[in-house]
Amino acid sequence: MPVSVVVVTYNPDLKILSSLIIDNISQFNKVVVVDNSSRNIELIKSIFSGFNNIDIISLDENVGIAAAQNIGIKSLVNLPDDEIIVFFDQDSSIDFGYLDRLEAEYSLLEGDYSGPIVLGPTFFHRYDHFEYPSIKFTRFGFRKKIYSGRGECAVEVDCLISSGMSLRKRVLELAGLMDELLFIDYVDTEWCLRAISKGIKIFVTPNLMMSHEIGSGHLKLKGFNIPVHPPSRRYYRIRNSLLILKYPYVPKLFCVREFFVSSIHQFLFFIKLRDIEYLKTYFQSVKDAMKKRRN
Repeated sequence: MPVSVVVVTYNPDLKILSSLIIDNISQFNKVVVVDNSSRNIELIKSIFSGFNNIDIISLDENVGIAAAQNIGIKSLVNLPDDEIIVFFDQDSSIDFGYLDRLEAEYSLLEGDYSGPIVLGPTFFHRYDHFEYPSIKFTRFGFRKKIYSGRGECAVEVDCLISSGMSLRKRVLELAGLMDELLFIDYVDTEWCLRAISKGIKIFVTPNLMMSHEIGSGHLKLKGFNIPVHPPSRRYYRIRNSLLILKYPYVPKLFCVREFFVSSIHQFLFFIKLRDIEYLKTYFQSVKDAMKKRRN
């Protein structure tokens, strides 16, 4: 089952990126690489220059993951409505047979559910091998962590990581494009919750597994693994947790919880890493969120 792929890149590790695409090129109908002004863009172009079904869209600036994904989606406008599109991050890794299992999972789920679906893999940390949970919300907005890797079949969830997320093209036409205002953090969360509000079911399956790494490391405190991002990235985490409060389909309790936890993390980073930029970024992100909510 050929699928089409959108990959967003920003200064990628070329070994991982080329392995993802070239090792699976025979099963990809169309590959669109949208590059957010990487320093190594010429090397990216040279690696994939010999493939007719790979398009490289090189942007002059970093427009964020949401806008870059939208550019990739729009470039696939001529694909049939039932074409499966898969989103990958630049550091995504899939094993041999992944796409065959994807086909099997679609056949099974679409046989059970007549409506539109979105399917994602189970994620494990690339080096420490712990599972990243998916999220299901209670009716009151409390988060419930779903560890799909402990089961045998797909489970319904409310949020997926965008890397590895697959859907038919017509699902995008129903749910809409990614929200470019959010730039990077909560782009996948907001889109998934919007999709659910339009009657789309979202699943994660243990039969598809991917390695992934969130952040440039982890701050380990009393059994908790806190992903570490630079202050410039943390800005969007804090700002967007406040911005999505205005979205009617996003649970308010979730937003409050995310802002509260992100605030604690920000001050922990400031204390543990001794970097004043975390403190400056925190106040700037709150200020900007309040300003955008008033507009």
